[in-house]
Amino acid sequence: MARKLSRRSQQRIAKNMALIENINVLLCSITEEAITDFVRRDAIGVGHDGYPSDSMPEHSGGGFAGSSTESAALFGLPGAKGGTDDWNKAAQRRGGADVVRKQLASIEASLRNANKALREAAYQITNLNEKTEKVRNRQTSNPCELCGIDAAQKSGWCIKDYKEWNAAGRPDRARWTLWYRQTTNSEGVLLVPDQPQGT
Repeated sequence: MARKLSRRSQQRIAKNMALIENINVLLCSITEEAITDFVRRDAIGVGHDGYPSDSMPEHSGGGFAGSSTESAALFGLPGAKGGTDDWNKAAQRRGGADVVRKQLASIEASLRNANKALREAAYQITNLNEKTEKVRNRQTSNPCELCGIDAAQKSGWCIKDYKEWNAAGRPDRARWTLWYRQTTNSEGVLLVPDQPQGT
């Protein structure tokens, strides 16, 4: 029979599940339609002639040597007789393309980081489950009286819990157990709210 989880453990589970739910909500808000739109807008603003500015000098906007009228056409700018307002509007359009490019690059970097973090979390969960299952399969004694997972190997506790208790100065075992399990009274008040310390 599994031990009843303490209130602190239950709250911890609730927080983790809330994070997972929030991740799912955020994922649903990132649509293929939105990503496609950003990529299309970025591609339009890549170069004056459709090439990245540093890719092929003979084709790129940076190496264009045509007339001012041809250059204006490629830029989407007004001709030589265009007014100041027209040139300002064109500059704003180019500035908008730069903003989209930077934000799209940031979005892609964030997605890569999120994928890496979630993949690592999934790996650790799988790895820990496998290790726990192995311990349970080879367990030849009673489970630890504290964690209830690992085998009791020293004074009724597993090695990990025993070492933590010993490092704390070997405080009273009963009080340590109450603190570890976050045991509460009938009113929900922790019996031992602070970690006991030994001498």
